[in-house]
Amino acid sequence: MSKSLFVFTLASVQPFISQARRLGDLVAGSRLMSDLAGAAARGIQSIGGELIYPPPASLADDTVDGGTPNTLVAQVPAGSEREAGKAAQVFLEQKANQWADRARNELARLGPNLDKVWQAIWERQLGALWETYWAAAPLAKRDYAEVYQETRKALGACKRTRVFSQVEETGPKDTFGGTRAALRTADRDARAYWAAVAKNTTAAQLKPDGRERLDAAGALKRFGGLADRIPSTSTVAAAGFLARTREGNQLAPYRQVLEALLGRHLYRVAKDPDWPYDGDLLYEETLAAARLRASYGVEQVDAGRLSAAVDALRAIYRRVGPPSLYYALIVLDGDGMGQRVEECSNPEEHRALSEKVSWFARSAKDVVKKVGDGARLVYAGGDDVLALAPLATALPLAWELAKAFTEKVGAGATASAGVAMAHHLYPLDATLRAAREAEAMAKRVEGKNAVGVAVLKRSGERLEMASPWAPVRKDWDELRGRLERGELASGFVGDATDVDLLLTISGALEADLRRLLRRHSKLEDKDRGDRLDLAPRLAYWAAELEARRAGSLKPWIELARFVAKGGTM
Repeated sequence: MSKSLFVFTLASVQPFISQARRLGDLVAGSRLMSDLAGAAARGIQSIGGELIYPPPASLADDTVDGGTPNTLVAQVPAGSEREAGKAAQVFLEQKANQWADRARNELARLGPNLDKVWQAIWERQLGALWETYWAAAPLAKRDYAEVYQETRKALGACKRTRVFSQVEETGPKDTFGGTRAALRTADRDARAYWAAVAKNTTAAQLKPDGRERLDAAGALKRFGGLADRIPSTSTVAAAGFLARTREGNQLAPYRQVLEALLGRHLYRVAKDPDWPYDGDLLYEETLAAARLRASYGVEQVDAGRLSAAVDALRAIYRRVGPPSLYYALIVLDGDGMGQRVEECSNPEEHRALSEKVSWFARSAKDVVKKVGDGARLVYAGGDDVLALAPLATALPLAWELAKAFTEKVGAGATASAGVAMAHHLYPLDATLRAAREAEAMAKRVEGKNAVGVAVLKRSGERLEMASPWAPVRKDWDELRGRLERGELASGFVGDATDVDLLLTISGALEADLRRLLRRHSKLEDKDRGDRLDLAPRLAYWAAELEARRAGSLKPWIELARFVAKGGTM
């Protein structure tokens, strides 16, 4: 039987996922898009299509714990291309409607009656949310790589056409993206409607008084059951602090007074016997009447109990130090994967490559778990990974993921990452954009196999850098470790960044760095010897950065102190 190559894509995935105010929104968006792509894949299979990418065994199941990529490649019987496109669309819409019904039923339970005005907004917005395209070309006895390129070009042309109906979004806009009308009823404007919903749920799910007003997409993420009880970015940032309090259960006195203060307003996000609550309560700045009202819906705060909670938390700070104010968001994907696919001479080779990439995606969860407490995998599908990590483990985790990609996909396969380090209260959608921009910086490094980092200071300052992986994993990590252990005074950073780090000729840079390392070392003379070998390594790194047009070593030295100090410069 003759066959055609069929490529289907669910478009506008990144904009949908990136509209996230909370970590739960990010998780829900990622899970939903993965689940819809999995449904589309099953639609293609229903008409006799054979999946090439992703391999059938990797499909996300109905528990939405999988990671199906948004672009699917399959062989379908010749003449069934339109049938395959229709089946993929139908299966996708059926799955989308299941999640939408869950969200609508939950909102019907929590809020005012869903009248015709509400239903009209809901149906209009969800009807335009899922943007899909497909293209196909006959395989016959033609060269597979040629057919694949032809099909992808046709798909690209379809996406550029962007045929869609013009929709007018009237009324107050949602507080997620600000582009679509917020859901409302005929007798309640958007603020009044969402204030009514908020009265029947927790502030963990929806801020009170109509301060959060959602459109259909936001409501689907927040009320569809896709990501219940997901801890915040504050929990990720405070993971190191929480680990330091484990011995002797040092949080017990604070937890006792906190439970007395917040009572029924507390909500659990983990099964942790020591600390089941969100990490934002590990920050003193949360313990203010206004913040507790906004985040926990506490109308009246007992001043005595609040003071006792602050004192108990400060006592822990004095013993183990305060939590880091920063966390990291990591995006990673394979280098040159399009070219690798185009080098496949037949569907079997393409499927074999897909299985290797899928193996990597399935291993990502174990990698995240291995690196340390507090890291969280959001999505792993194909060669793409999205994860969060505490500040101290962010670059090690990104490196371990890149290393796993090479191990699973094979020799010559590399992956580059973007890492955004942001304050735990910094807008999540902005942090995700910064991570993707950092990834783009890494992709511009000659030869790739690189990492880009963006540090987003709460004050508005931004520090950016990119580098090949090897020196970051070895030399930067060694420098950070010395600063963290107190073996090197932080004054080294200021002096080193004043040096012309591009002065690599005649060993001048190495000599200057050696002098500074010796001056700022806090080790005894007898212990200094082999540790000064960092000077030539840093000098070589500076030369490599210049040769590969990756930028300067200066921001990497500043970053070492920033991470060593837990998020301060």
